[in-house]
Amino acid sequence: MAYILGFFCADGAMTINPRGSHYIEFQNTEPGLLEKFASTISSANKVSKRRRNKNWKTSYRLQMGSKQMFKDLVNLGLRPRKADRLALPPVPKKYFKDFVRGYFDGDGTVWQGNQHKNDRKNSTHILRVRFTSASKEFLSSLAQRLKKEASLKSRISLLFYGSAHRLCYGARDSMTLYNFMYRPNDLLFFPRKKNIFKKFIERFT
Repeated sequence: MAYILGFFCADGAMTINPRGSHYIEFQNTEPGLLEKFASTISSANKVSKRRRNKNWKTSYRLQMGSKQMFKDLVNLGLRPRKADRLALPPVPKKYFKDFVRGYFDGDGTVWQGNQHKNDRKNSTHILRVRFTSASKEFLSSLAQRLKKEASLKSRISLLFYGSAHRLCYGARDSMTLYNFMYRPNDLLFFPRKKNIFKKFIERFT
């Protein structure tokens, strides 16, 4: 459930319609993931498939009507139209890895490749992890807790780009994050993102 909460903080929505019905909604482009969400929380709701036009990726949506679930999220500090007011929920230590992995799969990126620095003759193969949010407060709190829980070593790099804030990590901390977020028995994760880490590891082992 902590993974789903992390993912919801990144890609979820809370709405109340004019009749007072409360809805929780997830949207993503990764096929199969939302079905796992529905199974995990024992929801009978179906995942719908959406495609706006031929230039957009197919997206998937899971919407659930639940006043209790809505109330539970409010009690954790989440609100409708939460993007720029998002705060880090009080996730217990033993579930924090799952929460971070969920948020990373929703609003995180990982990249590995060659980068040429001006002061070096040859390019360097690098790994970068980045978390994105409209809420600077959320990312700042996330960074502080990751430093404590995952023993990250580098100085916190929090940047503003476009309309969002970005929390960035270099190769060493990115590998620390990989070992922190992923365990052999995890069922919920994006294989595509995990495989980028694995390709970087394979290159140097």
